Amino acid sequence: MSRVRWKLSRTVLRGGTGGNTSLLLDRKSGTKKTPCHIRLKGGGLLAFAGLWDTWTGPDGARLATCCVITVAANELVRPIHDRMPAVIPPGDYDRWLSTSTPEAALVGMLKPYPVDEMEIVPVGTAVNSVKNDGPECLSPAA
Repeated sequence: MSRVRWKLSRTVLRGGTGGNTSLLLDRKSGTKKTPCHIRLKGGGLLAFAGLWDTWTGPDGARLATCCVITVAANELVRPIHDRMPAVIPPGDYDRWLSTSTPEAALVGMLKPYPVDEMEIVPVGTAVNSVKNDGPECLSPAA
């Protein structure tokens, strides 16, 4: 196992007021792209493994930064993309966030999410415009 440095603080990232409910990726077929809503079967939130840090730039300004950790894609996502966010199951939130969790346990949590708990739903092209910011973005394609 390669040495991982956990200098940055771990976090569970959730987006917006509703949290992360899915991944949105485009499935390509020739020149055509179909937006896909990759989500938990039955709905629910996805907690993306992330890291955060606050640093001081050369001008003295403090900047808070964060990132989503990615892993190899599972069999469901792989035909669309080669990687996906590392998803932390609810039962592991405390272990992921704890500063006393051993490094090997943290690395063990960074794996593709189980395929049998996820599904892909093609959605309409409303999601492709920043002008749209409502439930129509996740409406199944006609």
